[in-house]
Amino acid sequence: MDAAHGFGTSKPILSPLDNTECRDAILSPDGTEPDWPQTDVVIGNPPFLGGKLLIRGLREEYVARLFDVYRQRVPHEADLVTYWFAKAAGQLAFGETDRVGLVATNSICGGANRRALAAATEGSVIYDAWSDEPWVIDGAAVRVSLVCFAREDAEHPSDPALDGKPVDAIFTDLTARRGDAGVDLTTANRLRENAGVAFMGDTKGGAFEIPGNLAPQWLRLPANPNGRPNAEVLKPWANGMDITRRSAGKWIVDFGLSMEEGEAALYEGPFQYIRETAWKSAFGFRRYQPHVTLTGPESGAPYEPHRDRQGSPGLDRHHQLRQLRRPLPSPVETPTTYFNPASGRPIRVTIADA
Repeated sequence: MDAAHGFGTSKPILSPLDNTECRDAILSPDGTEPDWPQTDVVIGNPPFLGGKLLIRGLREEYVARLFDVYRQRVPHEADLVTYWFAKAAGQLAFGETDRVGLVATNSICGGANRRALAAATEGSVIYDAWSDEPWVIDGAAVRVSLVCFAREDAEHPSDPALDGKPVDAIFTDLTARRGDAGVDLTTANRLRENAGVAFMGDTKGGAFEIPGNLAPQWLRLPANPNGRPNAEVLKPWANGMDITRRSAGKWIVDFGLSMEEGEAALYEGPFQYIRETAWKSAFGFRRYQPHVTLTGPESGAPYEPHRDRQGSPGLDRHHQLRQLRRPLPSPVETPTTYFNPASGRPIRVTIADA
């Protein structure tokens, strides 16, 4: 035994870790915001769960309380990891910690996640970040970002670094300024000239997608009791992965914005499928997504749509999109912007999404 290296001795190598706590870090059992202890730094690898999967993974009651506690700091559609950024920012603001360093998915630099990061770092400076790094967890390869920030008036490295290279400033989309190069596009204003030419596409408000082999079967069925074919409510469906990679050949049930439940029920196969698979998930998910505008009779509570309808960009925009002979879809949360004509290969455009 080598006593010099700790072998053969009963003296503990580490001091007692009686300050370790095993509990929910972002929500207390009573539905309030938990207290974090005072520390020198906050570091961590918070759990990864996409904003659209929160209710499925955490249950509706928990997510409703989470939204209520952090409603001024985290957009509802943001990923779970952003709640750690918001909580750590509070520690900085109240002088309970000096610096923060957290791991997030690389989507932290775009969309609702970026807005959450901007709120968390307001009055602070991002002094070190890695924008897009490989990460393997439970055998699955993902891409992550690492973000370190501190109060502007606190001690921190004076030379910021992005992806290991010195920069003058790091912005919340995890781009940087180096000398005269680099502009903070997150502060850009919308151009009035672009109004009416680009819209958010339909938002899938529940399990409305159907297996690819089921759509052809429904399309071959004879007309429904209303004399109408199922093709009127079955549509090919694509998301960002279909645009930037190979199409998965997905289909979705779409009853539109104004169709009443009794009318939708006459499309027998699709309606029965939605009754069995999508009603509960659509009702629970959409209730807490007020950024989507819905029309038609509501069920009573705010933002509760009919359970047989998807979310949508709203009636006016819906009609405008329908009038386009060949809309040009583009994913929102990608490091670079892709445009995919209805027939043809994706076009990659290296401009930032502000």
